[in-house]
Amino acid sequence: MIFMRELDYLEDLGVSRKMVRIQNSSVQAQMEAACSGLCMAVLPTFVAATRPELVPVLPEETRLERHYWLITRAEEQKTPRIDRVCDFIREEVLKNVQLFNL
Repeated sequence: MIFMRELDYLEDLGVSRKMVRIQNSSVQAQMEAACSGLCMAVLPTFVAATRPELVPVLPEETRLERHYWLITRAEEQKTPRIDRVCDFIREEVLKNVQLFNL
């Protein structure tokens, strides 16, 4: 996964870079490290919800909001296949909206 400025949330949380021992731009790697007890991780709620051993830390004091985009090639944007994928993702998000609006 490529590093993006939007993923650099340390300043938003008031965390000094000197306190950080592990950095990884992969959400999956961060989740596995936290589940193994190696570290704490900042994870999207919909991702952390898949692992019951993870517990929220300071949920009332900390809130990060990010936006997700689905990008397709222009020539494929209105094809039935892409429409079905977009519809499926939209339906899944709406069914689980509580995981996205915390």
